[in-house]
Amino acid sequence: MDADEVLALAAAVERKSLHPLALAIVACAEDRGLAIDDATGIESEPGIGISGMVEGRRVEIKTSTGRPDRSDTLVDVHMDGNHAAVICLADQPRPEASKGIRGIRGEGPDVAMISGDREAAVKQVAESVGIRRYFAGQRPEEKLARLSEFGTTGVVYVGDGVNDAPSLKAADTGIAMGFKGAEVALETADVVLMNDTLSQLPFLIRLSRTMSRLIRINIALSFLINFLAVGAGALGWLTPVMGAVTHNIGSILVVALAASIRFHKED
Repeated sequence: MDADEVLALAAAVERKSLHPLALAIVACAEDRGLAIDDATGIESEPGIGISGMVEGRRVEIKTSTGRPDRSDTLVDVHMDGNHAAVICLADQPRPEASKGIRGIRGEGPDVAMISGDREAAVKQVAESVGIRRYFAGQRPEEKLARLSEFGTTGVVYVGDGVNDAPSLKAADTGIAMGFKGAEVALETADVVLMNDTLSQLPFLIRLSRTMSRLIRINIALSFLINFLAVGAGALGWLTPVMGAVTHNIGSILVVALAASIRFHKED
């Protein structure tokens, strides 16, 4: 069995997955112009791999546990229970990742990376984008347990895969990458970024702080206007008609302040 045949069979199974590694394998097969058949009987185990039937063969793709010193990601391909090949994938950070990490740190929060990939691969990516704290080889339940190390409030988790869904749900704020994210991740997250641009995260932090500040201002303004209006009415300084006008003026001010967030632009 040659490399192209193995790749085509692996792509047939991985085409049923939205995991970044699966998308890379499918893209490679398509770039080579290989015919990708339909796979049936797909079974996926988060953090382990995926399997299915292709052309009467049982094809299994699993995360490799060998060669932990390599900085690339290895996946083992098994055919009918026999080891057939190893596919090597190099993790390339997105061009905007470093800028996004610097922007987040500039807003105050610390950043850590929790990944199911191999130690060497995670270390290389983390160091290339400026992340000092990272955890490798984490299964979904282990990712969930790691969240407790970051405190009990104000924890934000960003992810896009099936393995991230429990952590997206458990975090105070879960942010999913919507363009290629798994459906369960999108349904679980509190916020979905439809263009998958990491550099938007600092803007999202600033926007959320502005929204919180405006909410507090609006609540205080409403209480103040109503308190003064009630006091003026009790003293006879405010007629019923003017009281109604004052109430509407307060409502307009609150709505205008809330609408002002529309002009909060990304840098």
